[in-house]
Amino acid sequence: MGAFAHRTVTGGYALISRLRNASLLALLLIIQDAQSAEYTRSEETAPSSAEEIKTPLDFALEKREETRTILLDDLKKRLENQPPWLRDASLGFNLRSYGFKRVNPDDSINEAFTLGGDVSFRTGKIARIARLGLSYYASYGLYAPEDRGGTGLLGPNQQDLRVLGEAYIELGELDKLEVRLYRQTLNLPFINKDDSRMIPNTHEAYVMGRAGTGRDFIVGHITKFKRKDSEHFIPMSEAAGAPDSNEGVTLAGVKLDLGHDAVLGGFNIYGWDTFNTAYIEGNWADPLMRNHGFKASVQFTDQRSVGGKLAGDFTTNSFGLAMAGSRFGTILTAAYTQTDKGGAISNPWGGQPMYNSMMLENFSRAGEKAARLGLSWSGKNRGRIEWSGFANIVNGWDSIDAATGESLPDATEYDFTIDYQPTTGVARGLWLRLRGAYADFDDGTDRWNVRLTLNYSLDLL
Repeated sequence: MGAFAHRTVTGGYALISRLRNASLLALLLIIQDAQSAEYTRSEETAPSSAEEIKTPLDFALEKREETRTILLDDLKKRLENQPPWLRDASLGFNLRSYGFKRVNPDDSINEAFTLGGDVSFRTGKIARIARLGLSYYASYGLYAPEDRGGTGLLGPNQQDLRVLGEAYIELGELDKLEVRLYRQTLNLPFINKDDSRMIPNTHEAYVMGRAGTGRDFIVGHITKFKRKDSEHFIPMSEAAGAPDSNEGVTLAGVKLDLGHDAVLGGFNIYGWDTFNTAYIEGNWADPLMRNHGFKASVQFTDQRSVGGKLAGDFTTNSFGLAMAGSRFGTILTAAYTQTDKGGAISNPWGGQPMYNSMMLENFSRAGEKAARLGLSWSGKNRGRIEWSGFANIVNGWDSIDAATGESLPDATEYDFTIDYQPTTGVARGLWLRLRGAYADFDDGTDRWNVRLTLNYSLDLL
């Protein structure tokens, strides 16, 4: 047996052994997840079939239609005879409360309980060509001990956050050709809002593209980045680890519907004087029969330093494969990823798209191989549409320190998520989520994390 096959079998056996001995096994047999990456799971509940799984490619260049409860419906009707910029305007409100506690290997604790959310306003067409959009975000610490910072919910010293995260102008139509300028959110592999805390990542970007057509693309340049726990936009190169620099990122991407339920996409993200990232993903989904389905996904990432190499000199890559099958709202998933020994995969501008990216670990360290088992459950097919859930178990092995070549400890992470999201009645727009994670390292440096979020979204207009 070859070395690769031997390590794969050995790693798989270790994963099965951990499953057999884990106290979470009973839970894992009830609710687990599909092949999407962690940053997409943060914004989605469990799908009802394998075909509905949102991989990083599915998430990118997607024309998303949000349905919310309109609070000021009478006022909306009174605006029907007003100019289009006012008549078609939307005003949205999202209330978010977040409880977070993480215990680290050194027994230090990151903990906070916060209240906040965002208010978003978007005009209708101005002079038939342009729209304006604004989003203001806030996060206030209701319980935030100064010695327990680092949750990502608040600033570095547990200070409150208030920021105009989005301020953009749109020209054209998204399903034809749209230009969007200045502060905005993006949902691309490696450059995304990663909305897993109180406030999302946002970018100062100048992009052009279209979505929802089956022949979609994006091109543009990004100058600055605002992290989830910050009020300030900084140059993209500085966010990548190059202090006192002022370089941006140029990106280009395409997403093609090939027919027969197959989608192929590729993105190139060129960080000037830092590093270049090329990402390719392909998906194929097939409904085998009523209430059944199957989806297969493959991904490849290449990262290498360019120009002045301000973020370090490295060359690495990563490969991933995932398969999922579904029946009556339950989805069983298996995923495998491996990263080159040249270095870990870097993601300073958003969440990682790797299929085995989890709540605590990305499982993309240099040389690391990782296997995952998952099973998600949705009540949509069983008359309990409000409830859904998922969990994951991932085992990673063979990782090294790229600088020294020394072995790093193997790791296993257990995640679970339970969601309650009514779709009708007064509670429509409510989303209650409980998440937990435990990372077990062979050297005993374990850690765990619990998160509880309450979201309530509605349209005022």
